[in-house]
Amino acid sequence: MNHSGRRFVDTHTHHQPFSRDAGQRLAELLQSAADSGLAGVMFSDHYDIDTVPPGKPQDIFDLDEAYREWQEEALPAGEQLGIKTYFGIEIGYQPHLLEQCLELAASDLFDGVILSIHMINRLDPFFDVEFYESGKIPTYARYLDSLSEIVAAVPGYAIAGHYDYMVRYAPYEDPEIYYEEMPKEFDGFFQTLIENKKCWEINIRSHYRRRRGKLAGSGIQGQHQALYTPDPLLLEPRFQVAGYYFPDPRLVRRYLELGGKMVSLASDAHSGEAGNGFPLIAEYLAACGLKEITHFEKGQPVFTPLITPPKAMTPSS
Repeated sequence: MNHSGRRFVDTHTHHQPFSRDAGQRLAELLQSAADSGLAGVMFSDHYDIDTVPPGKPQDIFDLDEAYREWQEEALPAGEQLGIKTYFGIEIGYQPHLLEQCLELAASDLFDGVILSIHMINRLDPFFDVEFYESGKIPTYARYLDSLSEIVAAVPGYAIAGHYDYMVRYAPYEDPEIYYEEMPKEFDGFFQTLIENKKCWEINIRSHYRRRRGKLAGSGIQGQHQALYTPDPLLLEPRFQVAGYYFPDPRLVRRYLELGGKMVSLASDAHSGEAGNGFPLIAEYLAACGLKEITHFEKGQPVFTPLITPPKAMTPSS
């Protein structure tokens, strides 16, 4: 059993029956977290209003029942496994749902709240290839703008969920997000996070899903070629997966330069991936300059210091 990630809390997970697309139940999620050596896990099941056709069950859950399960089942089961459990929610934002989003986010039930975008202009990045027709940069900028909108609208602490969600499914030759491609957009996004006390989520599901090279709707298989190659500051190659650093180290450094401090680690686990890859990604973020990882308890940030890895030796000339 690997306990090298014991210091970390996975802030983004899903399980049945509260997330309809999850493939795991409570016991499986907790066991996965224990096997990954996590210190804790936050349940953040989907609350996405108006994302399915009329007449079909909404992608929402019974808050009272979920809270009961957490108190009566998750807390004692987690304690037996040495895992702290936290009660959270992932709120899906659309402009016409702002009042509902504000009401949910203001609830004192939750340890942490994730603000996410799963649909823009009635288009779902997972299902609708039309979402990508305007091209990579306009599409990605539109997504960041939408996420910034809800970040600015909700008062207090929260997590800005998977800023790179659409990258998992985008049909572009190189779907990766790079700071150099859209610096103004990312500066604006980061400044909005910082000014509104929001946490930047690093979502590992985005990383591993797109590395498999299965881009929804594109017919493209296998690895794709990065437009921007390895980092100029000589980060260690062991931090790469399929030739990529994730997230783009320029993004991490710019966030820190602007004054950003809160970064959460998220597996977005749906089927047994809680804590997937956390020790390595934490080392990588430390090498990029991040000092601590953030999770939330009773609506307040809690910081876990990172250990900076030793710098790689460079060959002498």
